Amino acid sequence: MKSCDFELSGQLLIDENLAPQHDFEGKCFGFKLPDGRIVRMVMALEIENPDTGNFEYFSDCSKMESIGMTLLDYFKSNFTLI
Repeated sequence: MKSCDFELSGQLLIDENLAPQHDFEGKCFGFKLPDGRIVRMVMALEIENPDTGNFEYFSDCSKMESIGMTLLDYFKSNFTLI
């Protein structure tokens, strides 16, 4: 097996009624929904079925390993409020 670094970036539109959640350093790690649930950004793999064009998403390490990928490190995921 060989190691591979990864980088994710992009933008989301967030409803103004969702409350930002900050860690002890003041970084936004997620948003609180009106019912109290907290939404966080996570690492997932997208697997495309070439026959149907459908997609599966694996965020569970054991599912990632089942297709030959082992998540070694996952340091952080923060939102940058604009």
